[in-house]
Amino acid sequence: PVTDVRDFGVNMNDGADDTAAFQAALDQGGIVTVPPGLAILTSTLTVQPGTWLIGSGMASSELRWSGTASSGGLSGGSMALSGLWLRAMTPLASSAISCTNGPFHASGITISVGRWQRGAYIENCTNSFISNIKFNGDSNTVAAIHYSGNCADAVMEDIHVQKTPAGKGLLVTGNLHNLAAHRVTIINNDYSVYIDPGNIASNICFYDLDTQGVRGSLWLRNVVDSTFYSAYLALGDWNSSLYEGAVTIDGNSGNLLFSGIRIQSNYNLQDTDRGILIKQCDGAEFIATDIRSVKWGFIAESAATNITVDGINFYDDVSSKYTLRSGSDVTVIPYQQLQ
Repeated sequence: PVTDVRDFGVNMNDGADDTAAFQAALDQGGIVTVPPGLAILTSTLTVQPGTWLIGSGMASSELRWSGTASSGGLSGGSMALSGLWLRAMTPLASSAISCTNGPFHASGITISVGRWQRGAYIENCTNSFISNIKFNGDSNTVAAIHYSGNCADAVMEDIHVQKTPAGKGLLVTGNLHNLAAHRVTIINNDYSVYIDPGNIASNICFYDLDTQGVRGSLWLRNVVDSTFYSAYLALGDWNSSLYEGAVTIDGNSGNLLFSGIRIQSNYNLQDTDRGILIKQCDGAEFIATDIRSVKWGFIAESAATNITVDGINFYDDVSSKYTLRSGSDVTVIPYQQLQ
């Protein structure tokens, strides 16, 4: 069935509380359409399994949970969303979108959230596809996109995240297998990509990643069999004493490939700026990497083994190029300038 929210009493732009009428429309399931305009909401909307909620455009159909709402956001399992602006500014809304135990598809979505919130919370989902997402957060937003539980077969493309200075752009705290991410931009945040699963994350592939993280752009723990191609990874400026690396690898990580990576600090050179920091990893290769404007270029701690560095180009403003701790196993192939 196809349901228009206006058929259940939603009057866009009238300033009245549309929560009950909107929920009645969603209870029909199937395809639910939203016209252009603003709907005022005061509590979380439950999306029935298998529902496709279709708006008129990511800047046209706005669902707004105000700062006085008792809760907020869309919650359910096995849902699809498109053409919507979700504005959940109430601090009592944990997520603008929460999908659990089901496929999740979202395209053409603008997400605006306040402090202590997440944009999209994806838990125990197999087959998730999110594309053309624009996210704006608050100074204390937790994460723009958060994978939790046991997730698999995920795709992210054309994602733009900004303004989560004390939070993460992409946060993974559960087991995640098979993630393909393409054209992802994450700027002005604590960590741009932070992967720390409960057990393991595998077959993660990023292509065309553009980030600027305050403490780090790419932080990996317990990540295996994964690749990162064509990435610009920058350190921001907030509290330099907290910097780790633009790339930090820790935990039981291994069999990682980095190719075509550019690393730099976008602010004044600090003693704590690090390009690549490998704490614990068994098996990683770095190919065609540029590092500039950091104090420490490449650091391998004692638990970094089977590491191959094939041609890192250090710019003149990198004070210390290689720091290889006792016990580390790193093969360095010198960089050769093409003639």
